[in-house]
Amino acid sequence: MMRIEHGAVWTRDLERLRAFYARWFGATAGGRYESTNRPGFASYFLALPDEGARLELMRLPDLADAPGAPALGYVLLTVAVGSEAAVRTMAERMREAGVPIVSGPRWTGDGYFEVLVRDPDGNEVEITADPQQTQGGRGTKRLRTNPRAPSSGINHARMRRRSIRLALFLPLLLAADLLRAQSLGVSAGPVIPVGPLGEHRDVGLRVQGSLYSPERLLRVDLAATLFPGDNRDWQAGDYRSLSLGANLLPVFHRAGGTRVRGLIGLSAHKVDVEGASNPYGIIPGLQLGTVLEGAWGGRALHAETGLHVIASDHGVGELEGAYFVPVTFGIRF
Repeated sequence: MMRIEHGAVWTRDLERLRAFYARWFGATAGGRYESTNRPGFASYFLALPDEGARLELMRLPDLADAPGAPALGYVLLTVAVGSEAAVRTMAERMREAGVPIVSGPRWTGDGYFEVLVRDPDGNEVEITADPQQTQGGRGTKRLRTNPRAPSSGINHARMRRRSIRLALFLPLLLAADLLRAQSLGVSAGPVIPVGPLGEHRDVGLRVQGSLYSPERLLRVDLAATLFPGDNRDWQAGDYRSLSLGANLLPVFHRAGGTRVRGLIGLSAHKVDVEGASNPYGIIPGLQLGTVLEGAWGGRALHAETGLHVIASDHGVGELEGAYFVPVTFGIRF
């Protein structure tokens, strides 16, 4: 029967790296090997408690530096430590001890709960819950319950479902009413990702179609948003959102033919990253902003900006929502 016997990693400091894996993962080292045929070469074999594949630490005096950018080849080491609680506990202990945390702890879009850290040499180590002790495993696109719901008296899954229904119901209700108004608008422009969402993504593009009430106090939007990713890994891939939103547009200031409006609204989003859809399905969002309306050449024009929030960490890399700022320009018919 075939199996992976061991992996190997180069290091300039064998003892430091051996101590790291012994402390955090309970690895036991065999005897130190010093080569007589290859001067300067030394190594340890490390075995984890489950007696599976081993890790070999290898040293040579004149090692080249690792490339700073992602390159072809092996990427990281993944260690399963048991449950979600075990991952959280280890992540907190590592953080307190000064171990660099790259991302997480978080649920990934393919059903893993993990935290990504760096060992003393800067190698990435993924610490994950055993798929058999979580709601799904690698390749599972939808979890049956909300894995983040804490054990309290509040039914968080029910609250999330209700917020999603509200975010969907309001735009649909308004759209049915606004269809009689026959006031349409289109807009487009750049959109800036902020916070963790923007760490690996460039300025994107937003395209939006809108239905207005007669006095333009209410508006329903159907929008598509794209952020190109750097494709460093799954969570840094292209980020796409298709959304339906309902907005209130109160007038704050009038001057001649120009109006300044506020914008506050709810939205429902379908998000995917590199083709992997959000495992929680449709996600609620919130938008706050400012709209400037005017006329030019007999056309009703507007410019808009503000802060949009999607209440999901899918593709974000941290346990928080996706934040972005669109700057769009459009015309109303």
